[in-house]
Amino acid sequence: MSATRATQASLQRLFKLNRSVPSAARYREIEAIEAGWLEPILAQQAALTPQLSSATEIAHVIEKSIADGDSDGRSSADFLANDATREQFRAVVADYAVDGLTEAQNFFPAIPRLPIRAQMAVMRVLIDEFGCGNLQRAHS
Repeated sequence: MSATRATQASLQRLFKLNRSVPSAARYREIEAIEAGWLEPILAQQAALTPQLSSATEIAHVIEKSIADGDSDGRSSADFLANDATREQFRAVVADYAVDGLTEAQNFFPAIPRLPIRAQMAVMRVLIDEFGCGNLQRAHS
């Protein structure tokens, strides 16, 4: 079995486990599947992360991150709204459509690129997600 096939099979199993009645055995299996692909990513990120030894160092890193974020602007949103090709836009929508329905804010940068009929459908989803302006009815 190829690595791609094993990954696909693992992800399919994970999908089923996450939609089944919880049990200790199922949680152990979920943890094992997730560890297989998350641990290498986490180890790589940990190697790139500086070791901070004080609250002052942490505060400086946060301040720098905020300043860098402000200077960067919203380049990813701008790219999607203004520069993405139709194929790139299609890939983003295909990858994030399900998440976008539960996390509706992800679609804000996409709206200007949609045909007007699709904009109306997305706006109906957004209006519903935000409870029609009623905080008590907004989806969490």
